[in-house]
Amino acid sequence: MKIIKRIIVNVLILLSAVLLMEFPVMASDGANFQVSPVFPENQNTDVKGYFDLMVEPGQVQDLSIAIENTGSEDIVVTVEAITASTNANGVINYTVSGENDRTLPYAINELLYIEEKEIMIPANMTKIVTAQVRMPEDEFDGYLLGAVHVKKQLSEVEIESDKTIINQYS
Repeated sequence: MKIIKRIIVNVLILLSAVLLMEFPVMASDGANFQVSPVFPENQNTDVKGYFDLMVEPGQVQDLSIAIENTGSEDIVVTVEAITASTNANGVINYTVSGENDRTLPYAINELLYIEEKEIMIPANMTKIVTAQVRMPEDEFDGYLLGAVHVKKQLSEVEIESDKTIINQYS
């Protein structure tokens, strides 16, 4: 009986050791691209991470963003203008382009024109993308919120992989 107890205890210890072992996990090297604004002269100098501009009615202005491919392979990104919205929790959403509310006087996605919507960026290079803002002729008080949404397209290898979850970066 003592031998059986010892065997059971040894098996439990062995199982515990196997279950508590650390296994290395390989993470993706991430998005491999960075996006940053190139500020014009009418940028609010107190703001550093996004465009905060004072514009006049009817003004047309070019805005530039730098998209840097930090990876060792060429990538393709899509670029689109998105009008900010509020999600069900009341948080501002800059990532999903939906239907504009009928009370919205002007929408960023209708005022911001991006000619090149799909851009190939060579490895370890930076491309400057220009978007043109065409302000409405009528003056208004307030702010227009939105985003230039940059999303990395999946490669053929990622599309054809048998993975259940594929991360997309934007």
